[in-house]
Amino acid sequence: MGLSTQEAGKMTRVEGEGEYTDIRGLEWSGNFHFTAAPDLKLKLHM
Repeated sequence: MGLSTQEAGKMTRVEGEGEYTDIRGLEWSGNFHFTAAPDLKLKLHM
């Protein structure tokens, strides 16, 4: 699993490959990336 987080102003971009469990406990697999502001819930784009 490769996971990288980059700060860009107030936005956080995360992308990776492998398995990922989000804040709601949902499990994802494959390539993913999402961008979120600190005060917003994360949206995952597969």
